[in-house]
Amino acid sequence: MKVFCRTVLANEEVYAAKLLEDLKSSIFDAVNLDQKGRITSKIYLLTGLYTTHLLSRGYSPTYLFNRAEMFTRENNYQGRSFLQQFEAITERLRTYTTEHEVCFAIRANKPNSLLTIDDDSVFTFMDEIPAAIQGQDREKLIREFTPNVIASATVETTDHIGASWYVKDKLDQLLDTVTALDLNPKIQISSHCVTIARHPTGSHTKAINISFLLGFLSSEGGTYFSSSNASIRHAFSKLDEQGEEQLGRSLRYLRLARESVSMEQKLLNLWIALESLYTGGQSTILSNIIEYVPQIYAVAALSRRVRYLRDLLVKARAIAPQRVRDEFGLPEIFDEEVTGEQIFLLLRNEGLTIELFNSLAPKEHLKYKIMSTFEEMKTNATIAKRIRNSEIDVERQLKRIYFLRNKIAHTGHYSNIRPQLITHLLDYLASCYLALSVSAENASSKNGQSVDELFAGYKMGADIVLARVNSDCQVDHLSELVPVPVG
Repeated sequence: MKVFCRTVLANEEVYAAKLLEDLKSSIFDAVNLDQKGRITSKIYLLTGLYTTHLLSRGYSPTYLFNRAEMFTRENNYQGRSFLQQFEAITERLRTYTTEHEVCFAIRANKPNSLLTIDDDSVFTFMDEIPAAIQGQDREKLIREFTPNVIASATVETTDHIGASWYVKDKLDQLLDTVTALDLNPKIQISSHCVTIARHPTGSHTKAINISFLLGFLSSEGGTYFSSSNASIRHAFSKLDEQGEEQLGRSLRYLRLARESVSMEQKLLNLWIALESLYTGGQSTILSNIIEYVPQIYAVAALSRRVRYLRDLLVKARAIAPQRVRDEFGLPEIFDEEVTGEQIFLLLRNEGLTIELFNSLAPKEHLKYKIMSTFEEMKTNATIAKRIRNSEIDVERQLKRIYFLRNKIAHTGHYSNIRPQLITHLLDYLASCYLALSVSAENASSKNGQSVDELFAGYKMGADIVLARVNSDCQVDHLSELVPVPVG
């Protein structure tokens, strides 16, 4: 396996060129438009692979988001066709790097310990801000304190965000070394840094708030945290003393994760928060997590997918065809009064789903989500398949995170921690809290229960959902896909 992987990596550029060629072909080649499902699914798959490749090359998510905006805003085309725009953007992503000078402001109680360093391969330390940094960029650099050291590093990277992250990482490493044997070292680093990009025609400066970007990279938006109005406070009234302590520990580490500045501490604290919920049972903690979390997440995701489609229809103010309105009691324009149950019933009716699909001529993203969600929800068998696929994905992701967690905890690893893993872990943790919340609401016993018992009750409810979708009796309502804990 090692030899095979090394061979693949040695040919990375060949694979990358082929991937881009296939992506371009899937978008622009002449195709039979009657096969929309196959075409859009292929584009979706190749786009995901291409984005993953760019992230692995060091492009920041922020920079790639801005590149994506070049496709969606008409004033960015400057007279180019979509094909010309595609080629211009992907060519820039393939070959373009820029030299960036990155400057951080520092307030140190022993500034000479930095100013006297003259042999570092990355940094130059000075006592004044470079003359190229003026105006608002300069103000942001000194907003928090009056610096007595300026750290400057010049790197060649794909974008200014990537340059900032790289230099901040290297600066932290250097300061760890410089202050290792100091007594009570006091060093402040500015939240903002300033990048200076130098081109043949001139230079461009930009201030970047690294602290803000960290929050953006590990945002809770899109997770169950952002889509739930539930509370977990009532669960404490149903737990025994040990269960209260166990849940309290988990919530404490969630708080610590939210307050953590570094990516590795966020991931480590989130994993401890998850582990804290699964300390009981006869198996190892990881085995307990794998037994419960993939199923909890996969079953809960069914109604979530339907709600997401409903929210897209409402946001787009989509117009419902007359037959769709008459059949499901929908308004002419999808609004906040539309329920997930109505959308689910629509998805179970292939003819009317196709009619809605065809009525949304210019809204291609919405059409794709309707088609893909319909394919997942149209029969019991497709729902069961969706659950199985989700469980496999979550189990694999949990094992990846656990491997990374061990590297952090046992070897001090901290570089190249993907923000996507933290977002996934946040989502899994939130789904577990929601499961506990629902189980506590349904618990009939007045005696205190353990966290394990509440999870077991929820799992029994999820098992009932699985039994429904694996039976010959078709599911008629969205509520039948929502676990009702046994308790």
